[in-house]
Amino acid sequence: MKRANSSHIGFSLIEVSISLALFALIITLVVVNVSFIYRPMVRTEVDRIYNICNYMRRCAMLSNKQQDVYFDIANNRYTFNGTVCTLPSQIMFGVIPGVKGPPSLPKKLVAKPITFKGSRISFFPEGIISSGTIYVTDRYKKFLYAISCSVSQVSYLRKYAFNDNKWVLIS
Repeated sequence: MKRANSSHIGFSLIEVSISLALFALIITLVVVNVSFIYRPMVRTEVDRIYNICNYMRRCAMLSNKQQDVYFDIANNRYTFNGTVCTLPSQIMFGVIPGVKGPPSLPKKLVAKPITFKGSRISFFPEGIISSGTIYVTDRYKKFLYAISCSVSQVSYLRKYAFNDNKWVLIS
C-alpha cells in the first residue's frame, strides 16, 4: 500500500514541542549550575592580590622605600610597580548588600569595596602595612572574599570568606 501524502516530509507538532521542552530544560540546568564556577574564580583573584601584597611588602623592606598597590574600583583594576592587572569580567571589587565588616570585627554595614585610605595599600620599609580591607565578589554577588589589615603593632594581611552569613578566616 502506498501512503496518500508520501511526498510530505517534516516533524509533527508533538515532536517539535518535546524537542523544545528538552532544550529549555537543559539550558535551565546549565544556567543554574554555572554559578558554582564563580567561587573558585573569586578565590583565585583574592589569592593573586594577596600574593602581590606580600611581594610588595618584601620589596618595601628590601629597597627601604615605600611601595603601593593602587585600586581602581570603577574599572576593576589594580596597579603595582607599573603593572596593571584587570579583574576578569565575572569578578569585581564589591560587597554583598547587608554584609557587615570589617571581617575581624563585623559591626557596621560595608559601604565601600576598598576601605584603604585613597584606595591604596601602602607598604612601609619597617614592615608596616596601612590598615583597611578589600572586598571582592562575583558579578551576581553570591560569593564574597576579603583581604584585611587591621590596626595593630604588628602588620599582617588576612584573607576571609563570607559563608553562611559570617566571616571565616581562611589564612
